[in-house]
Formats: sequence, structure tokens, C-alpha cells
Amino acid sequence: MKKRINIIKKNKKWNNVILYVVLGIVLFISVGYSSMNTTLNISGKGYFRVSDWIRITSMNISSVSSGGVENYNSKYSKNELMSSISLPNGSSSVTYNFTIENFSDKYGYIKNITNTEYSNSNVKYEISGCNINDTLDPHQVLNCTITFTNISGTNDLSSIILFEFDELISSDANLIDLSVLNYQLAPPFVEDLDEYSVKVEETDITIVATTSSDKATVTGDGVVPVSWGTSRKEVIVTAEDNTVKKYYINVNNIRPIAPVIEIDNDDYVKDKHSVSIKTAGTALSDVDYYEYYISDTNSIPSEDVTVSGTTNGSEDITTDGITYIFYRTVSKHGNRSVWSNGVESKIDTQDPYADVTANDTYPNDVPTITFSPTTIDNESGIDYYQIYYKLSTDNNYQLLNGTSVTGIAGATYDYYVISYDKVGNHAQSETKHITLKNYGQNATCGYTYSNYTSTTTNDVSACTEVPETTDGTTYTTCSLGNWSTTPTTTGTDSCTVVDKTTNGTSYTTCEQYPWTLNSTQTQVYNCDAVAKSDTGKSYRTCTLDSNWTTYKTEDKQKSCSAHTYTQDKVECSKSTYVRSGPTYVTSCSATTVVVCNSGYRQYICPGASPCHTKNTSSCCSGGTYTSYSGGWYQKIEYYWKKVTKVKYYTKKEYSRSYIYNKKVYTRLYNKTVYTRTKNMKTCWY
Repeated sequence: MKKRINIIKKNKKWNNVILYVVLGIVLFISVGYSSMNTTLNISGKGYFRVSDWIRITSMNISSVSSGGVENYNSKYSKNELMSSISLPNGSSSVTYNFTIENFSDKYGYIKNITNTEYSNSNVKYEISGCNINDTLDPHQVLNCTITFTNISGTNDLSSIILFEFDELISSDANLIDLSVLNYQLAPPFVEDLDEYSVKVEETDITIVATTSSDKATVTGDGVVPVSWGTSRKEVIVTAEDNTVKKYYINVNNIRPIAPVIEIDNDDYVKDKHSVSIKTAGTALSDVDYYEYYISDTNSIPSEDVTVSGTTNGSEDITTDGITYIFYRTVSKHGNRSVWSNGVESKIDTQDPYADVTANDTYPNDVPTITFSPTTIDNESGIDYYQIYYKLSTDNNYQLLNGTSVTGIAGATYDYYVISYDKVGNHAQSETKHITLKNYGQNATCGYTYSNYTSTTTNDVSACTEVPETTDGTTYTTCSLGNWSTTPTTTGTDSCTVVDKTTNGTSYTTCEQYPWTLNSTQTQVYNCDAVAKSDTGKSYRTCTLDSNWTTYKTEDKQKSCSAHTYTQDKVECSKSTYVRSGPTYVTSCSATTVVVCNSGYRQYICPGASPCHTKNTSSCCSGGTYTSYSGGWYQKIEYYWKKVTKVKYYTKKEYSRSYIYNKKVYTRLYNKTVYTRTKNMKTCWY
């Protein structure tokens, strides 16, 4: 009987096992269905359901109290906790440990926790360490617990706790810093201000924007091109949830300013011009140096032109001809200003062109050479030229005065020209030669006959007609002229009336001549008053001139009253070219002044008159000499101008020289002469 009871107990035990197995299968099917159904519900609600990048990775019983026990081992899936427990007493509890792990580089959070299957409302549960809205950073692990506690009575419980994970989405579109690389915003960045200004000097700027959330994205930052002048740059921050916030930077891009330049002068020079800075260029980043460009036009150079060189200020320009120099500023950041206005440089380093030709002509049988120079300078221009010529047999050239010269028949002349431009460059032409023709007359040259020509002459005393000939001699015809009045003739002391005749002689009439005042005459040695008379004689008076007159030394004039004059004053002095030693010229008297021409050697002859000569070393006759060791002397005469002002008398002369004015009437023969000249031909060969 006891054995049977044991068997029954044993069978009852297996029955319980079988029951639990069946119950487990049912629970598994229910949980699976419930899980599938939950997934479908989440999808139907339209929120994002993560895959397995966040999941539950472990679950195990941690502790029990007051008889709490598992009916079967707990299970877990990627987002579910499954358990079956018994809680026999009012304070019974079962606690599990479980972990949630983020396997990705994303940020996640626990979006929701639901009990999808809870068989007994008298049992409560409490989760610690991972509640709704808790976040999981990339690769973070959360260690959590869940405790089931009996509220009252005896209770069994089967439960499925479903976790809903999602990616953490941010709405933060704020910046925590905004800057322009190497420049200072105005005002400095503050989080609640969205508009700023900045002064720069760049072709592009680098905008640095730091978001408050690393989920936010930024556009408009990084390297941003900027043009010169003002522009407005927009920085757009987009949060993870597409929330947008805009920031603005007003950029004032200040281009470097070109300098003002000047040149040393505006004229042509021979070697170089110096260009310097009158007003310095400026740049926000400071001036590093200047570039300059030399152009043959005054047009502003292009931005990308190849520069002629760099400079820190003044620059010497040596380019020949007319050029234009432009400067521009280069800043420390490498930015360039526009080109300055150009200054004009005029440099003439080239010698002018020089050439000359000579032509021989023989006007009036005089051999003449006429020179025609050609001088050209396309830069500063020709200033002047000089033509030199000489007989080929001479040693030295002569400078031509004018454009032509009389030559010697049959002679050969050499000649050239030197031209000078306005800065001093000069060029000499090649030496050329011209040979004049020889001159001569001989029978082989023959004769020429001119045509007959006629001229009429008056006052013919005789008129003999000569027959016309063919050998070149003249013939003459005469005719009686009309009466005519000749100009008044003066210098006649008397006037005799001559009867008019018909044979051509003259007759005369006279009339009285009036008194006239002649022009003032100076340099009068004396002044005798002559009484006025009716005979026509002149008379003179002297009056004191009201003006003082200062005369030059060579005038030597006498006073109108004193009959004296002042000699030129001469000062004698030793020449600056005379060597040391005594000199013969010791006074200014006529007997002691020796006139020595330049280059003569002078000797002193005691007791005799001095003499001077180039070659001899003897005195003039009558004395001996003393020489001064090769001393060369030259007389220097200083003429003192007479500075004493002399008051002279001025002669006023009234002239009625002759009593009568004679008018002569003439009637003469007119001779007509016909001329045919026989000329020997002049030969030039």
C-alpha cells in the first residue's frame, strides 16, 4: 500500500512535469505570437523599430525572498524578457539581472516598456537602471534589474516584458561657437545672437561653426570665396529632426590700396629715372612689398599681367624710350591692390642718326659746296649739329659756319657731320669726299652771242649812230628828250638865271630857303656863336645839357667849355701766370711798361731799352741782359672805366647854309643803246 502511494506520488510528480512542459510549450507559442503581434503593432503605428543594433544581451535570476520561486527558467530575446514564477506569500519576490547593449556608433534610447502578457494583477514589477527615455551612447552597456513582488494572496505569474528601442533624434540646431579663421567677429560670439560682422582681406575665408549637438549638420561653413567689398554669408544649422536655424556674417572684404607714385622729372634723361612713392599703399594685413610694371602704353595693366619686378619703395627705371610705370600693393596675405595710375618715363639712351651730303655748284663761276645734313632723333629730338670740312691735304677740320662754303677749283674736300640730341647723345657720320671741277677758258669752249637788248640813258653829250653789226658790237640812236625838273640841288652859293633853249641845255631858277633846326650834335670841341644873317649862313649856340652822361673810357671827349678831356686810367699788374721772381713791370709809366705777347720770353737789359723775343737770348744793342731762369711773362693791363660823371654842353645847330634853293630844268638827248654781247664760254671740267 505504501509502495502504491509512493508510485502515485511518483506518477503525480511526472504528471506535474508533463504539465509544466505542456504549459511551457503553450507559453512559448503564446509569447512568440505575442511578440510577432507586438512587432506588427509597432509597425502599424509608424514609428521606427530598430533592428538588432540595440538589444538585450543577458538575463539571470539574482535573488528571491519569502518563498518566491521560478516555475521554469527565464528567457530573453533581443527586446523581450520572459519569465514564469510563483509567489506564495504576500511579501514574496523574485529579482532578475539583465543587460542592454548598444553595438553601433549611433545614439539610442529606450522609447517604451510594456508588459504584453501579465497573468496576475496582484503582482507588481519594478525596473531599475534602464527606464523609459534612458539613453545609450555608442557601444554603451546598461546593467538593469527587474523585481516581481506579490501584493496579496498566493500568485503564479507568467510575463513578457517588451522593450522598444529607437535611435535618439535631436532638435538642437544651435551653435556653441562661430568664428572666421584668423579674424575677430564683431561682436564676439554669444549663443543667443545670430548676426555678426567681420573685416577681412582675403580671396576666401574659413568659417568655423561648432554645433551644440553632434547630430546637427551645418552648411555655409568651411572655405567660402569672398569678393572685394561687402557681402553677407549665411550659415545654416539643421538639427537631426530637421529643425533649422540660420546665422549671418556680414563680411567687409577690404582690398589693399595702391600707392601714389611720382617720378623725379618730366623731361628726357640720358640714363635713368627714379620712381618713388609719394603716398604709401595700405593693407589690412600690412604691406609686404610693391610690384611694378613697365608698359609702352598708359593703359592700366590687367590683373594677371606678368610684373616687371618688385620693390619696397623707389625704383630706378632704365628702359629706353617713353614708358609708363605702374605700382600695386602686395599685402602680407599675398593679396594685391588694383594698379596705380602710371607715371611717364622718358629715357633716351640711343645716339641720333647723322648723315650729310654735299653738292657742288658754280654760280658766277665761283665753285661752291653746299652741305645738306640729315639728323634724326626719335626720342628727345635733335638739339643741334656741326658740320666739319677740310681740304683733303690739310691736317685739321674746320667748323662750317652756315650751310655752304666757297671752294678751290679742282680741290678735294673731306667732310662729316656730328649730331647732338637734347640729352647729350651724339653721333658722327662717316667721312665723305667731294672733288670740285677745274675751271678754265680756251678756244675750244667757243663763243656765245646774246640777243640784242636796248636801254635808254640820259645826259648824252654826243650821239653817233653806229650801224648794226652781227659780231656783237653795239649801235646807238639818239632823240631829243622833253624838259624835266631835277630834284633841288643844295650847296650853291649863287644862282644865275639861264635862258631856256631848245638845244637841250638847262636853265635855272632860284628861291629862298627857310631856316631849319638841325638835330642835336655832341662831341663839340668849341662853340662860337654866329649871328643870324639873311645870307643863309648857319649859326650855332651852346646850351648846358640837363642830363649827366657817363662815357666809356674810349670816348675821350672834351667839355664844350673846358676844351680838355680825361685820359683812360691804366693799372699795371703782374700776370697771374708769371712765375716767382722780380718783374720788369713795376709802374704804369709809358717808359717802363713792356708789351709782351703771350708766349714770348722777356729779358731785362740794364742801361738799355728792354727787348723781348721768342728765340734770341741777347739784349737789344747798347746793354747786357739778365734772364730769369725760363720765366715767362705777360703784360696784363687793367683799364679803369672813368666813373666821374662829366656834365657836357650840347651843341644845337641852326642851319641856313645857302641863300637860294636852286631848281634846274633840263632838256637832254635820250640815247637808246642796242647791245649784242659776245661772250667766251666758261669751261668747268
